[in-house]
Amino acid sequence: MKSITTRMSLTLVGVAAAAVLAAPAAQADYPRGACLVVENNRSKAVEITVKNRPYSGKKWTIDKFTHSVLTMNGKKITNPDTGWLINAPQGEWRYESGKYAGQGCNGTWIFRLA
Repeated sequence: MKSITTRMSLTLVGVAAAAVLAAPAAQADYPRGACLVVENNRSKAVEITVKNRPYSGKKWTIDKFTHSVLTMNGKKITNPDTGWLINAPQGEWRYESGKYAGQGCNGTWIFRLA
């Protein structure tokens, strides 16, 4: 039996559905070590799964109407490469070079859910 992911990828409808459910990776050449903030402006909580190593598969639940810096073991998580790859509802990316500067972040990727 084929997995649901495989079956979805075989049809155009499946590809469109997958695009709605998975947010795109941040696509830009910015420095490593950027933090990740999720701005959840929705009326319900959302779940974010990070795919970048060393956080691959880790999940965060962001409450409704909350802006949250993602942390692990009390430290802000930072990207080991130039962007973030996450599974999340559809949203928009922006990069702010000075956000959380001096607080363990080399800039910040912000993922906004409207």
